[in-house]
Amino acid sequence: MKKLMIILALSYPIFAELTVSQIEEMVKRIQSKRVSEYEIDFLKIPSPLEGIKKVIDNNKTKTVLVETVENVNFVLNAIVNDNVYINGKWYKKGDTIHGFVIREVYDDHIVLKGKRKTIKVYLVKKKSLDIKITTGAKK
Repeated sequence: MKKLMIILALSYPIFAELTVSQIEEMVKRIQSKRVSEYEIDFLKIPSPLEGIKKVIDNNKTKTVLVETVENVNFVLNAIVNDNVYINGKWYKKGDTIHGFVIREVYDDHIVLKGKRKTIKVYLVKKKSLDIKITTGAKK
């Protein structure tokens, strides 16, 4: 019985060998076009290196991360005490808007502080209406 087991164990690789046609069939299946249930537009995936740039400082090159701020247009329409009306909403000193904290509130402008950027936003000046008042008396 032991001899039979040894013979079977030793002969297994001989019976398990693949033929050339079987290998070619496997290669064809591997090379065939695969279909995914998801479509990925690789051009829309942002680069992981976006925002990184090399800077030469004192004859040394170093890599720095450049802050990318989305294009946000802050429109300041009113200031009442420490409350401000920006982009159609009321905020108070210390609130955050689009990643910027309202740090200072002055009579004619505010100071917004981001991670690496500080912005001054001034009140929108309304155009004065030129209204002429006339009386019914003719000259």
